[in-house]
Amino acid sequence: SGEWECRWTTEAELNFAVDKGLFALPWQRTYQIIDVPSQVLTNVIQFDGGELRVGSSISPDNAEGARFNFAFSDCSLCYKGVTVPLPPVGRGWGELLFLDDDLRIQRDVRGDLLVAERVG
Repeated sequence: SGEWECRWTTEAELNFAVDKGLFALPWQRTYQIIDVPSQVLTNVIQFDGGELRVGSSISPDNAEGARFNFAFSDCSLCYKGVTVPLPPVGRGWGELLFLDDDLRIQRDVRGDLLVAERVG
């Protein structure tokens, strides 16, 4: 549980958003807020004047040890103060490859890797 900032990823969609921005708004940061006891995962791509926010459920996969399951539950795009709901599409799993108090490395169902640092 905590706030985790993405430091590196192979995920094409995230890298596209970082490189291209959001309708001419430059990218600022990508982070996750994870609350395991409440089973809530929020992914945020923040831009200067906007954000893409995806809410999900998250739960440990007791049969697979280091795996967790997620399912998108809500999504919204905010651009210059206007928020538009979007359909949440997707579910899958992630697998912790390394976790300590400050660093998390994981792989997801598509084989993408993510390195995140705890910031809160």
